[in-house]
Amino acid sequence: MTWRYQNVTWERIAADMANIAIIVIGVGGLSAVGTLVWPYHPVPRLEIAVVGPTHAGDALRVHLDYCKTAGYNPYEVRWALLDGVTIMLPPTIVTLPPGCDQLTILLPSSPHMVPGSYKLRVQGFYAVWPWRTVIEEATSKPFEVTP
Repeated sequence: MTWRYQNVTWERIAADMANIAIIVIGVGGLSAVGTLVWPYHPVPRLEIAVVGPTHAGDALRVHLDYCKTAGYNPYEVRWALLDGVTIMLPPTIVTLPPGCDQLTILLPSSPHMVPGSYKLRVQGFYAVWPWRTVIEEATSKPFEVTP
């Protein structure tokens, strides 16, 4: 009776271990690169609209129509009024539950908002990995601010 592994040498074991290490490093490297190029969409659908009459100095009534993927929450949300110049609004984080829904929120306005035509822009910053941030953005149709 012969021993099954009698022709195994240390060189053969070292070569097999090197091949396994190359495979493990290759799979790990591809997985890491995948986290950088995978198209993450924490909020695949986000539409915003300013509703109702809007007066200078009043809060903005904003209608949100969205679909949100579970497991992602923004670490920062930026609201801005656009009229050729960007007017940043006070930071307001709206926590959207996962799934699809519609809701209306009130946003504080800016003292710099004067009568005229504006668009509202929202940007949500999501840390999908510690080394990658995804920005979801939506801009409303133009709306009028009256005195």
